[in-house]
Amino acid sequence: MMKRIIEKTDDGSATLFVPELNEHYHSTKGARTESQHIFIDMGLKASSATTPRILEIGFGTGLNAWLTLEEAERSGRNVHYTGLEPYPLEWQMVEQLGYIEQPAAIDLFRAIHTSPWEEEISFTPHFTLCKVQADVNEWITQRSHSPLSIIHFPLFHPSVKLIIRFRRFGFTNPFSGWLGLVASFGLYAGMVTRLHNIHISSSGL
Repeated sequence: MMKRIIEKTDDGSATLFVPELNEHYHSTKGARTESQHIFIDMGLKASSATTPRILEIGFGTGLNAWLTLEEAERSGRNVHYTGLEPYPLEWQMVEQLGYIEQPAAIDLFRAIHTSPWEEEISFTPHFTLCKVQADVNEWITQRSHSPLSIIHFPLFHPSVKLIIRFRRFGFTNPFSGWLGLVASFGLYAGMVTRLHNIHISSSGL
C-alpha cells in the first residue's frame, strides 16, 4: 500500500500527500475551501436536479461526500451519492485529518467510512450513499447504474488517472443518455462544465 502523509493546506484544513506519486488528495491552496467551492457551490448547487444523483470518481477522504450530506440536509434535497474508490483509506487515518469536531458528527462520519461497500445506505433523511470499491473504467463497463445529475472528478486524487470522453450521442460514450450533467473539476482556479456535445480529456497524474 502506498504511503500517505497528512499535510496542512493554506486554509488550515488537512489533506493527504502520496510521496510515491508526488500528489495530494486536494488542492494545497485549501482542501476544505476547494471541496466547498468546486463540488458544492459550483457542483451540487449548480444542478437543477430535484433529487440529484452524484458520482464521485475517487471517494478518498470522504470530505466531498460529507459536505454534500450537510448541504442535502440544509436544502432538503434528496441526494443519492455513489463514491468510487479502488484504494479505500482506513478510518484511523481519516480521523486524524480532523475535518469534523462535534462528537455526534464524528460518529456519523465514522459510520460513512466504516459502512459496508456495495450497499445503498441512508445516513440521514436526505442523503443516501453507495460506496463502490472499483475504478471508473470497471464501474462503467461492468456495473448497471441509473442516470446521473453530477459527476465529481477530483483531479488531485491519486486514484484518478484516466481519460473520459463525453459525447452525448456517440456510441463510444459510456455516459450516453445521462443528460443534464454537471462535471465538477478540482482545479486551483475551479471550473464547472455543462456537458453537451463536447470531448473532455483529463489526467490527474
